[in-house]
Amino acid sequence: MRFRIPPQHRETVTIVRKDAMDPSEEKVIAEDVVCLIQPVVSGTVSRDAIDVRTPTGIVLQETDRMALLSKPNMDVIKGDFLEREDGDRFRVIDVLHVKGSPVQRLYIRSQGIL
Repeated sequence: MRFRIPPQHRETVTIVRKDAMDPSEEKVIAEDVVCLIQPVVSGTVSRDAIDVRTPTGIVLQETDRMALLSKPNMDVIKGDFLEREDGDRFRVIDVLHVKGSPVQRLYIRSQGIL
């Protein structure tokens, strides 16, 4: 069963996993995954574009998002990376399955230097 995503919001991504023995190696877990990526909506403060000051003085930007997959993929786990066609990468923070529904949600986070 599939979760229907309106065509104007569909995005095709690739899910990759870093090799535990050699972090420079990556394994493709799923290709051509259709999903909807949106900001995290909850009763808490959004973590979109928060600046984090590190001890080294480098200013980082964290962006939290949620990806709703059109078709659940049980191979995706925490720690995998969701890669957009434009090269943006998000780390999978959590994988949630909505009970009684075909929807699978991935909480994802990107981090970059400002």
